[in-house]
Amino acid sequence: MLIADCTSKLGEELVTQLLDSRACVLTIGKSDYDESKRIGPCERLIETGVDELTVRTVPTVVAFVGEGVGKLDSIVFNNYMGPTPEALSSVNDAYSSSILDTLSFLHPLIRNGGSIVFCGPLDAHVEVRPAFHTKLALAVLAAVADHWAAVLGPRGIRVNVVTPYQADDQRPREGFPLRVPPSLNEEDSSEHDRLTSQVVARTAENVLFMASDTSRPWSATQLFSDGELRVITRRPL
Repeated sequence: MLIADCTSKLGEELVTQLLDSRACVLTIGKSDYDESKRIGPCERLIETGVDELTVRTVPTVVAFVGEGVGKLDSIVFNNYMGPTPEALSSVNDAYSSSILDTLSFLHPLIRNGGSIVFCGPLDAHVEVRPAFHTKLALAVLAAVADHWAAVLGPRGIRVNVVTPYQADDQRPREGFPLRVPPSLNEEDSSEHDRLTSQVVARTAENVLFMASDTSRPWSATQLFSDGELRVITRRPL
């Protein structure tokens, strides 16, 4: 599995859960996997040497995977934090184009029957109208997933979206936002960190579930934190 961002909390949790399950992980960005858990060098943790997945760096990733790894079972795009309030439309369009261009390079590396998972942002970058920001971010991911589910469907590659928010209000089950507000005291901050860890762990579990063959044949769907699964679009068979 290739993880698009191993520097975030979700990326770190994905690496941990995958390695604990004896899977092989390719990382973009430096992984902080707990060294104390290693008996020796972890041959299943493979660093690509790329700090950030962009259209500019993706050829390097493609060359690395093609020469040293071969076919990928799945790719997780957990590097989207949502549009900024200053330029919602332009950032929205730019991100969609970037992911489409990136996948144009990466999808030949995925084995037939593999999977792609897009992750909704764990934390909004705005203090005002966070629900609107979240819905817009998820709409971007849904549109990209819908496109690639149709393109890659003939190869049996499934494309889905996982969000840390509930289906009804699209907020994390354990609280929103995930960043600690400055007004929190030490006790509240500790509780906030605990709840944040729960959100991250649950989201990682859902990502790995949707990436696995257990979730077959679902594609072009969105999995929410409360377990609700929604079809992004219905295409004629």
